[in-house]
Amino acid sequence: MSETLDLSKPTLGVVSDVHGEIETTARAFDEFEKRGVERVVCCGDLGDLEILDVFRRIPTDFVAGNCDASRREALAVEIPKIGGRFWGDFGEIEWRGKRIFWTHGHGRLEDRIADEAYSELWDLICFGHTHRFETRRYNQTLILNPGAIQARGEKPSCAVLDAELRIERVFPATFSFWRFA
Repeated sequence: MSETLDLSKPTLGVVSDVHGEIETTARAFDEFEKRGVERVVCCGDLGDLEILDVFRRIPTDFVAGNCDASRREALAVEIPKIGGRFWGDFGEIEWRGKRIFWTHGHGRLEDRIADEAYSELWDLICFGHTHRFETRRYNQTLILNPGAIQARGEKPSCAVLDAELRIERVFPATFSFWRFA
């Protein structure tokens, strides 16, 4: 069942696997701004540090991906300069009364996603790494992979959620979108 997002209220953007794709990331942020995104969660694999200039547009919370290993220290220094927060391997925030956990999802962190879902502490768990859009539920927890800005074999995608955690998958390279319940 498809539902329309309530864009009259602030929304949350989710991106992953950016891999330095400045143009597509900028288009994603254009789409975020059109949809009233007030905060972004980034599930890692940023690529070059120059990409951070795009993220300056909307306050963003970041975690590191497997491709960020050599840049972790630089990310920890540079991200606060653009008004963002760097959480390391996983992050935890509350947004509009919803508890959110996110990670990149590589290696042992994949087990952490399952552990966090079983804990039932979270309304939303986000992850990346696979470059494939995915949603599923575990009891009351919505689990989301927004796809990848730098997609392999699929259209680049990211996601926008409203305060009820309804999801819109956004395709920044083509400016088209699908809605999911």
